Amino acid sequence: MIDIITIIACAGLIAYAYVLYPLIMRFWSAKKGYSWKTDDHIRPSFSIILAVYNEESVLRQCLQAIASIAYPTHAVEILVGSDGSSDRTDDILREFSNTLPNLAIYPFRNRRGKIPVVNDLVSRARSELLFFTDADVTLDPLCLERHARHYADASLGGVAGNLLLFGEDEIRSEPLGSEQYYMSVENRLRMDEAELHSTVGIFGGHYSIRRGLWQELPNEPICDELYIALNIIQAGKRMVFEGTATAKERFGRSMTDEFQRKARFAARGVATLLHFPRLLSPRSGWPSLMLWSHKLLRWLAPFAFAVLIGISLFAALRGNPAIWVQPLVFIEAIGLALVVVGLLLNVSHRPLPILSHVYWFALMNVAFGLGVLRFIFRREKPFWSQSARVSTLSP
Repeated sequence: MIDIITIIACAGLIAYAYVLYPLIMRFWSAKKGYSWKTDDHIRPSFSIILAVYNEESVLRQCLQAIASIAYPTHAVEILVGSDGSSDRTDDILREFSNTLPNLAIYPFRNRRGKIPVVNDLVSRARSELLFFTDADVTLDPLCLERHARHYADASLGGVAGNLLLFGEDEIRSEPLGSEQYYMSVENRLRMDEAELHSTVGIFGGHYSIRRGLWQELPNEPICDELYIALNIIQAGKRMVFEGTATAKERFGRSMTDEFQRKARFAARGVATLLHFPRLLSPRSGWPSLMLWSHKLLRWLAPFAFAVLIGISLFAALRGNPAIWVQPLVFIEAIGLALVVVGLLLNVSHRPLPILSHVYWFALMNVAFGLGVLRFIFRREKPFWSQSARVSTLSP
């Protein structure tokens, strides 16, 4: 009896986190969602915040895109901090300072990590809005305009932008198709959450907030964009999603890179949520539901998978005659076979979409589980090896 209750609970957790919760949000936002005031004519001032470290391969493209943004120049300042870069990053910054009058560069001598650099840059910002981006993304010329329109509504504290992924070829980056599919589902969920209250899914290279709501980031291994978004929500303001405000990234990460990135995100994400116990309490309403459903339960799902597999294998080895044992073991065997086939196809550079998604989903859950364990055992490092950068974009 205990076994079957545990199986139902674990399977229910997984199904809820990945299937039922997005469906509930879709249904509920269609019934009860509400919009916010927008104005296409307002032009608040922006401080673009960019922390970089050894980004010579992509920085030029990033700055060229920023220089091409269709927004009044007098209403934009660009603050770039180089975190002890040892390549040509600082040279490229100095080169652009000659052609971009609103560019301020801060070449810090010693590497401290992204968070201290961001804190220093924000302390120097003078604009109404802070716009955060990364060196490996290329901003759309209309992105600031599409962020600005939302700040006509005083109830809004921040706007999360969209990310479009492109790949050179399947050999270069095996997980691209799965990431694109996952992000399309995520973007729909972010919009539904925003229409009900606030999105808790933020792409760290493309979002903006009101300067007056900024709080200095703690210098510890946290997910900075999630921390900033939750500060906005805790202050009683909304964090909304704007799908037409886009940034492009040439996706060059391997499965190993993506695995490490997701493990890091889970470890830092759990650490971030512990700074916001009030939002995790059911008394907070929508924020609590969204954080538990969209974040925590997904990071805990790997352990539910592990319990399911462990119970079924133990029961099969004991010769348990219960009716659920053989069907569960059979389903798990089929799932494992699909993962292995997906792995082999990816290794041979002949991925098939469905099998690649299955393999990617399994790998993602292992990464999430590893990330949670890193958090528990305090193994998350303040710095990490940078993922592969790809410097050119498709049309």
